[in-house]
Amino acid sequence: KADIVTCNVRAFKPEGIKERVMDMRDEVRDFSDPNYFALYDIFGKQASIFACNSLYKMEIIKKYNLFFLATKLVLSEDQLFNLCYYAAVRRACYIDKPLYNYVIRTGSLSRKEPVKGILNMRVTLVMILKDFIDSNGFKKQPASFYAFLMWQYFVNGCGTISNKERLISEIKLIEANKKFFNSCLRKLLFGKAGRTIAKTNGLKLKASVHFRLMLVLLLLGKYEKPAQAYMGEK
Repeated sequence: KADIVTCNVRAFKPEGIKERVMDMRDEVRDFSDPNYFALYDIFGKQASIFACNSLYKMEIIKKYNLFFLATKLVLSEDQLFNLCYYAAVRRACYIDKPLYNYVIRTGSLSRKEPVKGILNMRVTLVMILKDFIDSNGFKKQPASFYAFLMWQYFVNGCGTISNKERLISEIKLIEANKKFFNSCLRKLLFGKAGRTIAKTNGLKLKASVHFRLMLVLLLLGKYEKPAQAYMGEK
């Protein structure tokens, strides 16, 4: 009676085979009261960030008109689909056995340098998830969760950018969604979202102060120092 069934993945890479991609176990898990903070903790472990290794209920997909958005809008369309789908999941079944073989090819679409606007795509993904949950009558998630998720995706996106000038230009492209971005930055600066990030990453004293200083500079539109700090430049 599961709403979703997910198995482990065996990855075939140019450098060799990885027998189990996900750190998971055989388990049936109930989600009677969806909590996205708790759900995020199991993404990439039990819950998959992929779509290829899960079975879905067509009735849920049809009821909520779920589909994969174009990669050029959100980049991680699999993750967005799964995050939205899990709003309707009440029971999930996880199978540790790698029943899906994933061949990773050098030069494939998912392995290439990300297209221009990757940071804006990350912010857009979080905005779409929030709108989906709010507009379909699901339990509203705290605003701090969306700020937390936005920052995780934002930093992940920064990691694919090769130099300071490119990073600054990418941040400037967020102007279209600046209101939501700044709202998340304020929650990271003053609320639970920032405390969760600090705890998750083990930020203490000086590191925590530095993190908040970078948030202030981003809010003020001063991107030079945050970009330098991220790239490790003096």
